[in-house]
Formats: sequence, structure tokens, C-alpha cells
Amino acid sequence: MKTSRSQAIKASPESVWQAISSVESLPDWFSGVESATHTGGPQAGLGRKQRVTRLLYQHDIDVEQEVVAWEPGRLLEMRHVRESLDGREMQAMKDFHTRVSLSPHPDGTQVSIEYSWGASIGLTWLKSFLFGGRVMARELRETLKKIEGLVTQGQESEDG
Repeated sequence: MKTSRSQAIKASPESVWQAISSVESLPDWFSGVESATHTGGPQAGLGRKQRVTRLLYQHDIDVEQEVVAWEPGRLLEMRHVRESLDGREMQAMKDFHTRVSLSPHPDGTQVSIEYSWGASIGLTWLKSFLFGGRVMARELRETLKKIEGLVTQGQESEDG
């Protein structure tokens, strides 16, 4: 399954990349992320491991991720290695990936964010199909707004 959103942002791909590429910046731009810490591998690049904590509908979510694609100024993809909800291991979504793609656009940068995941056919698949996509699409729109605010705010500071 997959859901994605895209938006043109008035900033260079390099500026957007600088805003999104560090572990420490995740709470600044990713909707719902409360904290993010580097847990292994390189600080920046392919194989980086990180732990992300989130609050979603009054539930604590703890996610261990690994960076599986890293092309500076162009592509950042993270795979969920392990996920827990309120301290309990979650098995419902398999092979969950978050992919952020940047490409030049006449107005600056086209930023595309995509979630992709697998779920076994059954009740979990049905819930994921009916509800998950809408919730995730809303989260992706909010994330794009946060990225835009982060990079355009920096530009205003430089200009003024």
C-alpha cells in the first residue's frame, strides 16, 4: 500500500536537504515526531540508524529506523526496523518505508513524501486501506507545510 503527497517549495534543493537530512532536525519538520536520536551507523548517510518517538492519538510510538537510500539534495528513505505502540511490539504493518524525494522545480524544489507498507490480507489490511491512508495523507500534508515553513523562514531571516 502507498500514500504520497507533493508540493513545490520556494527554496533550493540544497536548502531543503540541509533542513531535513540530520536526525536532530526530524522533530522540526516531520509531523508528529517528538524526538529523534542517532543510534548507530554513520551520523549522516546510508545505514544511519535512528530512534524516533511520536505521539499519535494519545499513543506513544517508538520507531527504530534505518536509512536505506541517501542521495544528498535528492533522496532520503528510511525503513522501519521495529515499531512499538505504548510499549508493545507492533506487527501490523510490514516493510514500512518513508521516502522523501527532492527535484528542481521552476519555483524552487518539488518535495514529494511517500509512505509505503505491506499488510497481510485480513482485518489489518482492511483497516489500513480504509483509514490508514487518509490519516497518513493528512500527516504528509502537515509535514510538507512544516518543511516549507522551516526553509522559507530561514530565507526571510537571510533576506531581512
